[in-house]
Amino acid sequence: MPKIAYRFAFDDLRRLILSGQMGEPGEILPAENTLAARYNVCRPTIRKVLQMLAEENLLESKAGIGWH
Repeated sequence: MPKIAYRFAFDDLRRLILSGQMGEPGEILPAENTLAARYNVCRPTIRKVLQMLAEENLLESKAGIGWH
């Protein structure tokens, strides 16, 4: 059974963050539009993924700055 698009994006981003391949702690992630294009999903989907990662304390959002 194929993975749902948001789940694939979530699993991959989680893996990249935990392995340090997405940057150093505190570093700003690529823009939502960039991530959405990378995973071939719409921006609201990638926002959901980022919020799920924030719920796991892997990310935090700073208004007007981006996701860290």
